[in-house]
Amino acid sequence: MYLLDTNVVSEFRKKDRANPGVQAFFADARPDDLYLGVQVIGEIQAGIEKLRLAGSTTKVALYQAWLEDGLLAHYSQRILPFDLDAARMWGTLGAGLKHDPHASDRQMAAIAVLRPGMVMVTRDVDSPGFTSAAPYGLAMLNPFT
Repeated sequence: MYLLDTNVVSEFRKKDRANPGVQAFFADARPDDLYLGVQVIGEIQAGIEKLRLAGSTTKVALYQAWLEDGLLAHYSQRILPFDLDAARMWGTLGAGLKHDPHASDRQMAAIAVLRPGMVMVTRDVDSPGFTSAAPYGLAMLNPFT
């Protein structure tokens, strides 16, 4: 099972212009093994809202359609929640942090850690949000390399 980070699904959206490693990852992975965290949906929606504020109506329509008709439709049964257990793990992973610019990474790491065998797929393998989960068994894969 793979938990996909926003940077991976965003790259794959580029289709034939996507990074070859990302293309190969999706070509080899079974669709039923691919999952999204709710954080990915939030990050993409935030990007859409920034475009809306900038007045990019054409881009807003394009990305909103990709989110609604693409990601939400395709992953509808494989979007993982940030529930009570994940919140507690997230708190554990952030122990001792004074400032956390990587909160959503830690949240996704918490979701993955709680599912034995799940691999976090991200370009940001060095993000403190993800590396904080390594002692708890988080496996990571960078398809960009």
